[in-house]
Amino acid sequence: MKATLSSLILLAIASLNTIAPETSEGGLPDGAKARLRRGFVYDLEYSPDGSRLAVASSSGVWLYDLESGDAVPLMRSGNSFRALGVAFSSDGRTLAAATDVIFGVWDAVTDKQKRSLHLPSF
Repeated sequence: MKATLSSLILLAIASLNTIAPETSEGGLPDGAKARLRRGFVYDLEYSPDGSRLAVASSSGVWLYDLESGDAVPLMRSGNSFRALGVAFSSDGRTLAAATDVIFGVWDAVTDKQKRSLHLPSF
């Protein structure tokens, strides 16, 4: 678990200012399993049990299964917004995310959106 955590932190740092091609796995740090490949990363948070990683990026909100490496797109931005922050509830069953224009809440077990609120523009 420590090696996986360290690898993911390195991946997140490495992906902050780079967008790797989808097919390229070259240049990964030793022990790293994959590259996030989801644009610029603004925030990330581990679920309380350490099994999932939520990522807020310039391409939306993504939820990664840390065992399989699979990613579920919870909210994709296109070019209309960027995800700025994510947070799990203390029991890990709920995930909240904020973008420039939307605040969303998901069931983190089923990945289904529970609520969304479109924020007014100023």
